[in-house]
Amino acid sequence: MKLCSTCNIEKQIEQFGVNKLTKSGIFAACKECKKLEKKRYKDKNREQVLEKSRIYANKRYHENVERELNRANKWRIENPEKYRESLKKSAAKSYQKFKPERLRKAREYVENNIEKVRLQRRKWKEENKDYVKKKTYEYIARYPEKKKAVASVNNAIMYGKMIRPSKCSRCPNENNIEGHHTDYSKPLEVIWLCRKCHNKEHGK
Repeated sequence: MKLCSTCNIEKQIEQFGVNKLTKSGIFAACKECKKLEKKRYKDKNREQVLEKSRIYANKRYHENVERELNRANKWRIENPEKYRESLKKSAAKSYQKFKPERLRKAREYVENNIEKVRLQRRKWKEENKDYVKKKTYEYIARYPEKKKAVASVNNAIMYGKMIRPSKCSRCPNENNIEGHHTDYSKPLEVIWLCRKCHNKEHGK
């Protein structure tokens, strides 16, 4: 038996790690306390520990590329579920990191190729009518207040209680003027925007 220097509990010798530098040949602290100490250090010095790990991994990889590739391939084959999960996490992390830039490029592409995009979307909707119908019903069920507010505006326009302006309130555009709600509990209070400005407003 040996007394742990950290938790002060007497434990079996097997519960202490080997340390050839000490006279007794084992650590003064038990394995459990050493494990907790290591975890606390990692939590406190997370960035430093990660940087060291990256440097070590990079060095190990370049010292023997073929060995590391074989080891990685073997792990992927033996752990397909873990590999798929790691890919999902990596993709999600990458998406969040580059999301603003990707959205900016996507908006630029749409603005520069508006007619092409419209044709592509129209074609896709025609080829996937059942899917579009299903998603539309799901959206309405998830956001009933939005559907109700839009319907209220359309009915008000139809019965002459509201007049749709011919120009966007944000830009000179005179096409596809839509009502934007800042508060769906006030369905007839809208800001009139063109589709481009409306999409930008929802993209904020």
